Amino acid sequence: PQLSFWHRYQFWLYDTGFVEINTDGGKGWEILAEFAEIDFEWSQVNLPLDAYTGQSNVRFRFHLLSDWTGAADGWYIDDVQMNFKPTSVEEEPASVPVQFSLRQNYPNPFNPSTSIQYTVDGRQTSAPISLRVYNIRGQLVRILVDGEIEPGNHQVVWDGRDDKGKEVSSGIYFYRLAAGEHVATKKMLLLK
Repeated sequence: PQLSFWHRYQFWLYDTGFVEINTDGGKGWEILAEFAEIDFEWSQVNLPLDAYTGQSNVRFRFHLLSDWTGAADGWYIDDVQMNFKPTSVEEEPASVPVQFSLRQNYPNPFNPSTSIQYTVDGRQTSAPISLRVYNIRGQLVRILVDGEIEPGNHQVVWDGRDDKGKEVSSGIYFYRLAAGEHVATKKMLLLK
């Protein structure tokens, strides 16, 4: 198993962010990871938890320790997930997802680019897949995906440009995934 999350941070001189784990009801906390100084870009962190397999009542916390002598932006944490592997002795064959989903872009708000993740199940391979970006007026801004794709999980990055390569202005944009009879739309915000 692993703990996974995205974050970015800007700490003052002696400030530190800790990811901690507890298995005794909250009495003692063990440090899994620590972060200091500055990381302006969103980055993903994956922390292995194999040493805690079989433990019950496992708790996690994000702990910011500050000396309060200066001002900094802080610690932004998003998309916290626990990922588990099957515990059977035999490996399960890879399976095609049997779902259709469109995840919220990340980061959001964003500048200059953002990542969009989506899942298309195996029953949609005969239908064209499209992922398009529209402005607040409903006008098509960019086609990110158009055609047939393999079933499974996918990710595409939008660089904040239209189909002609021109940077678009700050504002609200919508991205729409269509696969056969399935359609999903989400909102994102570009800030410059």
